[in-house]
Amino acid sequence: MNQTDWSYERVMVTIVRSLRQSVTDQNMRIDEEVPQAPVLTERPADPSPMGAHPDTMLRKGVSNRVIAGARTDCHNRAIRIMISRLMDSLVMAAIVACLAGTGCERPKPQVIKPPDLGVSVTKPVIREIKDVDEFTGRTEAVGFVEVRARVGGYLQKVAFKEGAEVKAGDLLFEIDPRPFQAEIDRAQAKKMSDEARLRELTAEYARNKILHDRRALSLEELQKSEAARDVAAANIEADKAELERAKLDLEFSRITAPVSGRVSRAEVTEGNLISGQVTGSPVLTTIVPQTPVYVYFDVDERRFLEYLKNMAVRETTLDKIAEADIKVRLSLSDSADFPFEGEVDFADNRVNATTGTLRVRAVFDNSKRLMAPGLFARLRIESKEGHEAVLIPDIAILTDQGLKYVWVVDTKGVVARRDIRLGQSVQGVREVLEGLSADDRVIVLGIQRVREGATVVPKMVAFDDFGRVVSEKTPPESKPVDSKPADAKPAEPPTPAASSATPTPK
Repeated sequence: MNQTDWSYERVMVTIVRSLRQSVTDQNMRIDEEVPQAPVLTERPADPSPMGAHPDTMLRKGVSNRVIAGARTDCHNRAIRIMISRLMDSLVMAAIVACLAGTGCERPKPQVIKPPDLGVSVTKPVIREIKDVDEFTGRTEAVGFVEVRARVGGYLQKVAFKEGAEVKAGDLLFEIDPRPFQAEIDRAQAKKMSDEARLRELTAEYARNKILHDRRALSLEELQKSEAARDVAAANIEADKAELERAKLDLEFSRITAPVSGRVSRAEVTEGNLISGQVTGSPVLTTIVPQTPVYVYFDVDERRFLEYLKNMAVRETTLDKIAEADIKVRLSLSDSADFPFEGEVDFADNRVNATTGTLRVRAVFDNSKRLMAPGLFARLRIESKEGHEAVLIPDIAILTDQGLKYVWVVDTKGVVARRDIRLGQSVQGVREVLEGLSADDRVIVLGIQRVREGATVVPKMVAFDDFGRVVSEKTPPESKPVDSKPADAKPAEPPTPAASSATPTPK
């Protein structure tokens, strides 16, 4: 309480004391002016009305005076009570007047206003984007080869490094070749024997021919000689085939890579006996080609029908889908963007009635060995024509029980909630279908500190094509979004306060 307040208190106390003292003095004066009434004593009643006491008349006069004094005393007391009440009213009026006067003159307490919050805002950008459909699938190799032995024998050598890449024709396994070489030698010897027999029978047939011409040999003998010569010639052909088979067995004892690719581990180690049967032969290892890579994904009926209509406009059918030049971008689980580009080369011939989807395949180059079979992949197919869209960064979007909204700041710096409807996601920025215009100021930094109706100090910032706040300047002019970054590796955008939803393909 300051000095001014103390002065008002003293004045009020002085006035109250003065009024109460006046009331007390007035009461005392009234008491002094009014004489004390005599005390009346009871006398026995006169037994005889006629036997009056000599002082009867005198006593009656005194009684009248006593009664008159009592009446005066009651009147004075009533006056004193009225004066006391009047003084109390005056005291209360004086107190109210003092309080009113002091209230008017007393300075108001100083209210400390909290400083306004500072937030970063940006305006939505109008840019041309393309409609995008996203799918999920798995990478698969263009081929898968199980390496088996064609001939039986003891495994003599494992000639490759497990997990390495091999080329077609590289030696993988070697079976003991000696039994096969011996078979070749035997076949060659038999062939030589049959060739000698053929020469003998050929000469004999020539002599018999001369004798038959001279009529010295019968026709039957000549025909037998000719048949023996032909059998010997046929045996030589059989020997050649046997020799060729023996050479193939020797060649098959060296097991080579049928295709180029990455080889798995050796399922059979050196020294084991390998069966060479056509069926039941064990798998020695497997080879998976590394490039190109297939990605199979399923297209739902609605989008499949849209694609059919678009293909009909371009006079293209499913059997010529590889010639339609449908570009596909691919993203793996370690990347937020879509760095790989391929194209659709196959579509199945019917829709799966159980799932209501059509199996489609895209092919991607993997010369840099950045993909492997079996990986989870996200695919994006862009339309050839674009449209204008309202774009904001993902970090500005919040979620409330499934509803998406942003904080906007009006011209007076007052914060308000704005519900929005989202479209597709394009490289860290999100398309807004409803709820925002190009002139709205959307809070992108400081959204956790604001509330509905709060007053803030907005600071204009800009964001790049990937939704990152890059400067404190006016947002750049609208320009088309290039949704095909080839080599760019942007930093990961800040995590939004609420998760963005799954992109809504159009």
